[in-house]
Amino acid sequence: MDAWEEIYSACPSGLAQQLGLSTRRHGQALFMTSKALDNGQFCNLQGIGLEGDEDGASIEAGVAAFRAAGTKNFLIQIPPGPKAEAFTERVKKLGLVPFRRAWTKFERGDAPAPRPATALTIVRAGPVQAADFGATAVGGFGMPPFLAPWLGALASLPNWRCYVSYDGSKPVGVGAMRIDGDAAWLGVGATLPEARGKGGQSGILARRIADGLAEGVKLFVTETGTAVPGEPQTSFQNILKSGFEIAYDRPNWTEPD
Repeated sequence: MDAWEEIYSACPSGLAQQLGLSTRRHGQALFMTSKALDNGQFCNLQGIGLEGDEDGASIEAGVAAFRAAGTKNFLIQIPPGPKAEAFTERVKKLGLVPFRRAWTKFERGDAPAPRPATALTIVRAGPVQAADFGATAVGGFGMPPFLAPWLGALASLPNWRCYVSYDGSKPVGVGAMRIDGDAAWLGVGATLPEARGKGGQSGILARRIADGLAEGVKLFVTETGTAVPGEPQTSFQNILKSGFEIAYDRPNWTEPD
């Protein structure tokens, strides 16, 4: 959640106003929204039930805020734990339904980094590569090109390590890592469609793990969409091959169609 809060705060001010980005905390729970990006990746509530939100009051507050703004594709993330059943009943009473895919959370300890084979060159992004990072990220995610400066800004954040994979001189993939003490969150992994299948994401995962270990990281966490039969599971499998284990699934709830 701290990583996502920093992603939002990194957006250039003019672009942030254009997108209507905002975050706020309910205790430790994080509410994120965008007036222009009606998508669960950008409009969601996570951390329900954590300190300061033990009673889950963020559920009703979050759903009311999304509905008041006309947001249709928001996600309410119900974490596992002793209150999961009660929280689930509350979102049902609000008329929400399960989203087709939950988030699977993974964790990994400080075992040596894998060494996957790839012919791509992986570079940690500094000021020179920040534009490549932003442009490649939005291209890989299928986002509008004008959002590139937002993601490119992550390369300048002090707790972040951003990486770009190159096929020759062409940037084709990205990944980021946020370090907090001896823990690290891995995210923003994307590859351009024409460059997939070349081991780029496995390579960027391995590079992030190796660099994190060198900085004293002992716990790595990441997430991706839960495996759904009949749909590609490339990211899911890449994570497992990199030594991660499934920690839990976090169901998503949203408005009915």
